[in-house]
Amino acid sequence: MRDPVSSSFRIGAVSYLNAKPLLEGIPPSSLLLLPPRLLAEEFEKGAFDVALLPTYTFLKQPQGRAIQGLGIGCEGTVLSVFIKPTSPDSLTFHTLKPSPESMTSNRLTEVLLTKYQSTPFLWRESESDGEVMIGDLAFDFKSKNPTYPLIDLGEAWWNATGLPFVFAMWVLHPQVSDEKGSLIAEYLRKAWLQGKTKIPTYAKTALEFQYLSHYLQYELDSRYDLSLRQWQRDLLEIGSLEKKNDWKWI
Repeated sequence: MRDPVSSSFRIGAVSYLNAKPLLEGIPPSSLLLLPPRLLAEEFEKGAFDVALLPTYTFLKQPQGRAIQGLGIGCEGTVLSVFIKPTSPDSLTFHTLKPSPESMTSNRLTEVLLTKYQSTPFLWRESESDGEVMIGDLAFDFKSKNPTYPLIDLGEAWWNATGLPFVFAMWVLHPQVSDEKGSLIAEYLRKAWLQGKTKIPTYAKTALEFQYLSHYLQYELDSRYDLSLRQWQRDLLEIGSLEKKNDWKWI
């Protein structure tokens, strides 16, 4: 993994447990870890050659390019992206507190509640009926409160569409050439091949092992492309995406 070519790559990824299997062997000097929203902002500033971007950010890019077959997705329950009701006695939401870290999860909440469940709501920063939680904070809450009623967004999407959902993908910056992009893709695929063999070392508990090895999906087949297109259509339909952009796989 450590070679003169790869050391010149500028790689950004999310700062959560779920990204670890994709990052095995990448030197710290080439890698910056950030929450999804900050990662997207730095990517747009040109800080990275490639970043593990939220799919909502990717869909906003004209002629975006992503590495085919790699990302973070789920087929149903995901455990770390959900709506947590303020009261465990009610799953009715008139107001919700958005996640400060993830536009994708907030937009997915809008799609699921307003389109598929016909239950419009208002975003509110305080005194809300519930909140959108993601990442390690969400997974930690789930681990410590296994019986607390939650709306798992991966499961809700699966029930609504019959499709898996992709939360993040490796996206190349527009200034990166296709030739360099192919080298980066090869490098990141090798990182994943190493990382998936080390999942037991990343997991500190049995639930973390199940999370990384069963609930999360890193190898994305053609169904995820179908899901991405459905996700795009839904965002356009409810007005959360301004225009339809096409993309290219590397």
